[in-house]
Amino acid sequence: MKTKIINITVLYDGQCEFCRQCVKWLKGQNSFFPIKFLASQTGQAREQFPELINEFKAGRFIVVTSNREVYFDSKGKLFCLYSLIDYRNLSLILGSPKFFKYTNTAFNYIAEKRYNISSVLLYLNRIAK
Repeated sequence: MKTKIINITVLYDGQCEFCRQCVKWLKGQNSFFPIKFLASQTGQAREQFPELINEFKAGRFIVVTSNREVYFDSKGKLFCLYSLIDYRNLSLILGSPKFFKYTNTAFNYIAEKRYNISSVLLYLNRIAK
């Protein structure tokens, strides 16, 4: 029997502006349980999750539940959406067998381009000031 999830920890690329903006957005959403965010480059992330150090180095997006279940990349992003009150239904659709192939392709494309997106975000922040 699975234990109820009490909280999740999201490990993300803290050097990526796009990733930081996504975390900022996630923090502004209502969730079913608390979500903790840790940049994977921090000592705290390495200390709490030493078994994931190689995954951090690969720049992967990781979600760890209070049950120590680990979700990587697209599945982790879907789990984040699943955790949000207003986006749970969307996550179920995007993660369904019918759509997951497309969801995974889209998430992977965005992940590959995240530093390009970051450059644009940083530029827009500079000109907005």
